[in-house]
Amino acid sequence: MTISIRLFGPFSFEDGEQVLGPRDFGGVKPKQLLELLLCGHGAPVSKDRLADGLWGERLPRNVEATLETYVSVLRRSLGARGRELVVTEPRAYRFALDQVELDVDEFDALIDRAATANTRDARACLEDALALAARGEVLADEPYADWVAPLRRHYNGKVLSTLVAAAESALSLADADAALVHADSALARDRFHEPSHRARILALYTLGRQHDALDAYVTCRRLLDDELGLEPMPETRALQKAILAQTDPARLIASPVTPPPTPTQPAILVGRVRELEQLECVARTALEHDGALVLVEGERSIGKTTLLDALASRLDDVRLGRARCTVAESNLSYVPLLSALRDAIGDDERLTQIVVDEDAPRLGTLEAFASLLREHAPLALVLDEVDSADDETVAALAYLHRRTADLPVVIVAACTGRIDDLQPTLRLGLDALTRDELDDDTLY
Repeated sequence: MTISIRLFGPFSFEDGEQVLGPRDFGGVKPKQLLELLLCGHGAPVSKDRLADGLWGERLPRNVEATLETYVSVLRRSLGARGRELVVTEPRAYRFALDQVELDVDEFDALIDRAATANTRDARACLEDALALAARGEVLADEPYADWVAPLRRHYNGKVLSTLVAAAESALSLADADAALVHADSALARDRFHEPSHRARILALYTLGRQHDALDAYVTCRRLLDDELGLEPMPETRALQKAILAQTDPARLIASPVTPPPTPTQPAILVGRVRELEQLECVARTALEHDGALVLVEGERSIGKTTLLDALASRLDDVRLGRARCTVAESNLSYVPLLSALRDAIGDDERLTQIVVDEDAPRLGTLEAFASLLREHAPLALVLDEVDSADDETVAALAYLHRRTADLPVVIVAACTGRIDDLQPTLRLGLDALTRDELDDDTLY
């Protein structure tokens, strides 16, 4: 029979019909002892660490004997399996996590599953994860214990990110009402969290409430300025400008991700295998030797994004960042490059230091990009719909192509039509497929 332990909200332990709450472990200290062991993630927790968590500087006269007493009380409280759950180690104890289901582990597994699922399934995983966290903060019955704080901060951050991801998924699936609820819940947790503000602004705009969306932007800007002395991020300012321009909301929302192919149905790239092989050859050569800039050009809906998806799947062994240029970003400099780099290298603090204001020295900004590429190479950046980007981004691609000519860096950009200002290593034009090519279902 599986034991279930809940750390979200008040602590609980369920083993069949035996259900234990915060008051059912033989006292406060035995319960805290169990929680300290669970915070150890299944690793041995030293007796010194346990003593520090239980008493701090006010240690009892005989620490070891008192600890042993609390361990005995705890094991009796847990029932017949108490001794196999609370394991004695040399000068330490550990909890046998392999024998229980822990709600925070289930939460993590759902988030991991959402990261690789199609949009509809990902949304379901995110909603299930949020349902687990709805019971409250981690170990809510221990609001003042210092040893809970790191775990609580960790999951508060993950729940906040999950709320924003759930809002974005809901928007992609045309459920702006649910997106607004998630965004409001996120802001109730952290009113300074700018991605939550963006999700709320976009949900209001999608619902046809343009004035409310603009008011929400003003609220965000004033909050950041008055209390933190900060300007909104480029993505937030770009969203406001797109709303002022009355951009179609559908152009500001990520399209739903379709389900990945099942193992019994291999992925098929119809009629573009030659182009894919050519792209991969240039990319691999650049990643092993000198850099390259590749342009994939063609009319809308001709298959550029599908080709980029196929290339990205073949470069799964390389640090890769992707971004899609949108009309919302066309009024601000370098946003697609920032997004792609953040996707590739994570939240490097130097990314937030790159100045994208119009009055900033352009050369300094471009050199900051080049420095990051040099440090993190080998690296692949894939940008879609570059023709929707700002002029500075296009100019930056030309500059970075020259500055990274001796680095294992490849930049692949797709655009509608032709961008004559760029001189790429490879300019790959996609034409409409012939009937023979459409009949060629070659696997890639």
